[in-house]
Order: sequence, then C-alpha cells, then structure tokens
Amino acid sequence: MSRRATEIETSPMPPGDAAPMETVPILLPWPPRSFDFDTPILRASNVHFERNADAETSLIRRIGRVRIVVDFDRLHTFAPVAHGSRDFHLLNLVPDALRFVERVEPFDALPPQLWSDDPPPAPEAYLRTATARLLRVLAAHVERSDRAQRSLPLARSDHRRIFERAALQQADTAPDGLHPLARQLQHLANAHAGVLAAFAEQPDYPAMAQRIDHLRRRLGVNHHCPDVLLSQALQALLAQIEKPGQTATRLLQQAEADIWHPMALHDLPGVIHRQRVREARLRDLALFWHRSCREWLSERVERPNWRHIELLARSTQRRLAAPLYDEEDDAFED
Repeated sequence: MSRRATEIETSPMPPGDAAPMETVPILLPWPPRSFDFDTPILRASNVHFERNADAETSLIRRIGRVRIVVDFDRLHTFAPVAHGSRDFHLLNLVPDALRFVERVEPFDALPPQLWSDDPPPAPEAYLRTATARLLRVLAAHVERSDRAQRSLPLARSDHRRIFERAALQQADTAPDGLHPLARQLQHLANAHAGVLAAFAEQPDYPAMAQRIDHLRRRLGVNHHCPDVLLSQALQALLAQIEKPGQTATRLLQQAEADIWHPMALHDLPGVIHRQRVREARLRDLALFWHRSCREWLSERVERPNWRHIELLARSTQRRLAAPLYDEEDDAFED
C-alpha cells in the first residue's frame, strides 16, 4: 500500500551552504504503476508523448488536424510543472518508457521494465531456440576441453546430460534451491531469447526500401509532377535506407558470436549483460522505425500523395541521422 514519505532529497545545496536541502514529499513506493499526472494539461485526452524523427522525446497536443509539438527540454514553457514535484519525477520516466512503447498517454501503465528488476520473459518459441543454441555451445565447449585433454569426444546425449547436471546439481542443497551456475545459464538463455524476439519484431525494412524505389520510379515518369528535388531526395534515401536493417542484423550477429566465444562460459554475467543491452537496442530500433515503415508502405504507387511523400522523406532522412546506428563491437577481446 502506498504511503507518503516524510521527505526525499532532490537537489542538495553546495557544500558549506547553510541553507537546507530542497525536499519534496512524494508517494511511495516509487515509481508508480501508471502515468497518473496531477497537472491538468498532462492529463488531457489529446496529449501524448512520443519520439520525434531525431530520436528525442516530444510532447504532442492534437487540436483538430493540428499537432502542436513541444520539445521535452522546453516542456516547462507548456506545462506548469514545479521542479522536484511528483509530476517532475514522473516526467523523467517518460524518455525511458519510450524505449519500450511507441507512445505514452496519460494514465498509461508504466512498462514493467521500469519498475521490475526481472525483465519480462521472452515467448516460449524463442526461449526454446535460445536453449537449444546454448546446449550446442556447451557441447562445443566440452568437446574443445576434451580435445585439449586428448580424450574422445562425447556423444550428443552425454552433452545434454552434462548441461542437465550443471543446471540441477545441488539443487536440493543450495540455499535458494538452485545452483548459481544453473541460474546463470537460465538467465543467459532468457537474455538470448530476448535478443531473438527483439530481432523478429523489426519492421520490414526491405519492403520499405522497395516502396521508396517504386515511388522514385513513378515520380520519374510522372510528367504532371516533375519534382527534381524530391526525386533526388528519394535517391539519397535509397543510398542509406538499409542502415537500420544492417544495424539490427549486426546486433544479432554480435549476440550469436558472443555466446559462441570460447571464453563465454567464464564470464556469464558479462555475456548476459551484453545480451540485455543488445535486446534493448533492437527494441529501440524497432519502435523507432515501425511508424515510418507503416507510412511508407501505406503510400499507393498508383495514386501517390506527393506532398505527404515529401514530408515523409524529410522525416526519414532525419531518422537515418539519429544516433541509433553507432558501431559497437563489445565482443570478447582475444
């Protein structure tokens, strides 16, 4: 049950200053389970938060067909939210929430990743696939060890028994009922299953690129709309449009290479952490591109809306320039 805290420090004064710290009472436990703002304008039904084409958080207010866009760092000019208030702390959770959902509306539930230390389980199909791959990794690791000792390689059934013994040995005597190695192997299987599920959630990047190419070709033969600049813009997009798909594929390949590395089993916590980071990046990438892919695929080549295509091309160009595709090779060092 929620209770009111006595005081929570939000901005301590510099050392040596005699003034007391600024404190603001808020409800515990924190964070709450929903974005139940107190400020009236943040509770309005025509207000929501989303990420703009630069991957930055924005507040959107809809008035008829008009969308008022307010940058997150200028939100104080739009909503009277006092520094250190409950709404102030709740607003700070919005950018993190947008890493897991496409938009945040008033009274939406917080994503479970923000209030639970345990990530949500991956779908059973991906968990089975990840477990099967981990079994093959363990089998290869045992086989390498056997070769090093000049012993005969084990049969596949022996590999499975080794994994089962590692996962269940001393389960009855361990303080929490499960051997630490078994827990780490289970966490690794769950983490890799999350990577596989996040990769499967990526939008259809090749179809988006194909639609842009078809529209460019259509524009080239459309004598009623000889827009050379738009044609050049679409051509420039085609030269970069594979970037998000290549990034997603690279993250999956890094995840696969990480668990197959000979030293992976000697640093299970590190491998698990890197798998979680890759899963977060893949989900972030998918959320960032779902809307653009939907809009491009909704454009009919037979009757295109060139005005909308021009706006969509500008937005897509900004999305391609967002800092989501940085090369990060965090695999093991040889």
